[in-house]
This record gives sequence, C-alpha cells and structure tokens, in this order.
Amino acid sequence: MNNNILNNTGKNEIKELKAVKEITVPTIIAVDFDGTLCDECWPEIGAPNLKLIGELIYRKSLGNKVILWSCRAGERLEQAVEWCNSYGLMFDAVNDNIPEIVEKYGSNSRKITADIYIDDKAEKPWYSLLKVAV
Repeated sequence: MNNNILNNTGKNEIKELKAVKEITVPTIIAVDFDGTLCDECWPEIGAPNLKLIGELIYRKSLGNKVILWSCRAGERLEQAVEWCNSYGLMFDAVNDNIPEIVEKYGSNSRKITADIYIDDKAEKPWYSLLKVAV
C-alpha cells in the first residue's frame, strides 16, 4: 500500500476537522469592578466611571463581548451586577468565560479568556487599551 496516499488522506481529513471545529469568537473585554467601573470604595460601591461604562455599552453594540472580572463574590457580586445593569451595562459572563470560548477550547479554564483586560491595577489605563480619547 502506498504510504503517500494514506498520509495525504489523513492530512485532508485533519484539515476538514479543523474547518468544522473553527469557531468564530468576537472581541472579548474583561473588566474589573472596584476602582475601574466605579471608584474604589470597597465594600460599598463608589461613583460610576460613566465614560468607561458608556464605552463598554458601545462596544457591546458592535458585537464585542464584555465579562465582569471581579474579586467580589456572593451578595456583593450580585450588587455589583445589578448596579451595572442600572446603568445599562449588561454582561455576557460574570467571573466566567463566555460560552464561545468554552466551546472553542472544549473546557472552561479557571483563567478568564479575553482580548482586553481592564483593571485599575493594570499598567495601561483603560482608554489606551480601547484606543479612546478622554
């Protein structure tokens, strides 16, 4: 039997499988809450960062996905989500990966997968990451 035929057949099948498994994922933005979406005021909620909130709402309207990425948990996390919702900011996931990422990689890693991470502890300010004039 010709090994070359087997090798070519295998390569074609692999290419086809890769094409079937190819999953399009939109731009994903993970954003922190305390000190980022609002002023640092833990355990309370500080004043809103309206420019960032507005920018994230706009990015969602373009098809980007936004994940709330926070150390808050339990009731304090629920309060943060409700607070964001009251400003019109809805999340595609909260402290979790979006379903498209889980499907693409076949598992849900503990690390949040994103293209852009916005956090008050980051080296670059959010507006430079999103290329927004302030």
